[in-house]
Amino acid sequence: MASHTTQRLQQDFLSCPRCSNTFKDPKALPCLHNFCKPCLQLYIDEQMDGGRHTAFSCPICHKKIFVPDPSKPTSLWANQFPSNFVMKGMLDAITLGSPEPPAPGDGGRDRNPLGRAGSLDRPRGSPDSPSARRDRLGRMGQSGDSTRGSGATAGGGAGAGQGAQDLESNPEAREVLSKIQELRTSLQREESGIMASLTNLTRQRDDQERSMSDTVAKLQEVIAMRKTELVEELSKCFSDEVEKLRQRVQSCRDHLQSLRSCEELLQSQSSLLTSGYGGSELLESVNLQLEEVQYRPRPENPARVVLQYDAASVYNVTEALASFGSVLVEKEPASGRPPLATQGDARGHSASQSATQGHPTPSAPDPQGELPSYSAVARVPGAVTPQLIERISPGQLVRDGTGQQIYDITVLAGGVLVMTVYGEKCVQAFRSLRLQSGVKTRSLLGRVQLDTEPRCVCALGKGYVAVAGDMCLYLVAVLNDRLELKRTIPTGKSYTGIAAYGDSTLVNPVGVDFVGLNGFINETIDRDRATGQLLFRAPSFLATSSKDGLLFVSDSTRLLCVNNAGKVKYEYPKPDADCLSSSQGVCCDPAGFVYLVDRGKRRVMALSSRGTRIADVLTDEHGITDPCAIAVDENGLVYVTNDFVDVLVFRVC
Repeated sequence: MASHTTQRLQQDFLSCPRCSNTFKDPKALPCLHNFCKPCLQLYIDEQMDGGRHTAFSCPICHKKIFVPDPSKPTSLWANQFPSNFVMKGMLDAITLGSPEPPAPGDGGRDRNPLGRAGSLDRPRGSPDSPSARRDRLGRMGQSGDSTRGSGATAGGGAGAGQGAQDLESNPEAREVLSKIQELRTSLQREESGIMASLTNLTRQRDDQERSMSDTVAKLQEVIAMRKTELVEELSKCFSDEVEKLRQRVQSCRDHLQSLRSCEELLQSQSSLLTSGYGGSELLESVNLQLEEVQYRPRPENPARVVLQYDAASVYNVTEALASFGSVLVEKEPASGRPPLATQGDARGHSASQSATQGHPTPSAPDPQGELPSYSAVARVPGAVTPQLIERISPGQLVRDGTGQQIYDITVLAGGVLVMTVYGEKCVQAFRSLRLQSGVKTRSLLGRVQLDTEPRCVCALGKGYVAVAGDMCLYLVAVLNDRLELKRTIPTGKSYTGIAAYGDSTLVNPVGVDFVGLNGFINETIDRDRATGQLLFRAPSFLATSSKDGLLFVSDSTRLLCVNNAGKVKYEYPKPDADCLSSSQGVCCDPAGFVYLVDRGKRRVMALSSRGTRIADVLTDEHGITDPCAIAVDENGLVYVTNDFVDVLVFRVC
């Protein structure tokens, strides 16, 4: 009976499914199927193709199995899988319990299942010796006699009773059955735990699948909305380019009409030219008009319009989807740009002369007596000789103005000049240039006292300016008849330069901080995102371009142009070129040109939007002795401080 049970165990549970022989060093795969180590290694060699693959399928369930460490030699891959010590224990127990045929001459008296080598390897008193095992099994058998007896009586079968008697008479078989019972209990517990884990994993998979489906659906919705916005922006981009080209076509037609008018004027006044009386004035007027046509801007026609976009907005939305909340995307209406215009007549001609020479007719002055404005095409800075329009001396207009030093200036819409006065802890503003009794004058609008010494100032929205103070920012409203301090915003830092960027402000101590009107720093740019190196050396003034959203920072002896992500667009001058003496004020005009003050060399430079030097538009030849701050108004007039006591206004294009 014991031999039959042992054979069934070996055939059904202890045989390798590959070679059909008893397991030799059984190895267990993650799918819980077992194979002999040699058989598994041979199968791996066939499937892995000499190490070209790192995974194979189980021969029984075909589940994908990965080698724990593919870096080791392929001959050791089968050895990386764990050995099945349960199978090993059962094989050892069967081997110990199987009787061997008696040796010749011993009369069958020596029935030691271990043989002679086994009896010599284990001492008699050891826990695994046959005598100790028989004593232990005898005690277990005595405790289970009553149970087996009752079971035999209830069964009523003579075969069952005979089998129980055979098992009782064979201690080795009883030991094997005991181990089988222990292994059965252990496997049942392990199976229950595995089934519970499978149920839990299935539930987690369903939950995560639903969550993933919801997330993907919301992402698709966001991406669809973003696509709609991009299509609208692309259409607007093409519409803007088409409108620019139409305006250029109209400008060319206007210039052609102006040339025809000049030609007709010369032909009609041929007698005046030959006589010499008044001919020089006529020729001068014609030459001035030809000069305007000659120095007109000639931008390249766009051969291809590309809308630059990225997935940053979608990425930001995915962060908001972490809590699976709803997302609302709104498109802000784009604000229109103010039209380019020049104030007054640059050369002092009358309205009739301007109309004769092809200039646009000026609009009538408003009831407050402001100068009429002319619409004109934007010109390149430095193409014409700079003209000094006015000189503003705050010391002559403000009571007790001695000792004041102008730190920074900005110009609001309508030509209102706002300046910070260092040494007086105040901000003061002057009205735009007006005609009063036939004389051009600029009167004081108002002033407001601050708690700390002000530094740089910038226009913020309509009728507001932001001022950098000591450990704070000041928000000042520019009203029709006065200045009014609206808010003091503590920042915890002492800033120098300041500029407006959207609805927030930009300030910089050793980098660029995006500071909101609530005083919180939203973002800081001080390092190159690609290399991690510091961007700035000693930043002082900065400006923003409403045309392309770039930031311009005057940094010691150079000018850095960066975007709002901290990526350097260009550096002027190049590292291998001659550096500036001392870069100070910087500003941008509506056409996209950049004006930079080089205080050490007493000049104002004009750069293109790509950082190419155009010309030195203002030098000491134009009365510049010590420039520092600079600003440009909506009409293209350049305001620059001189010797920290005057503000000079020039037309440079």
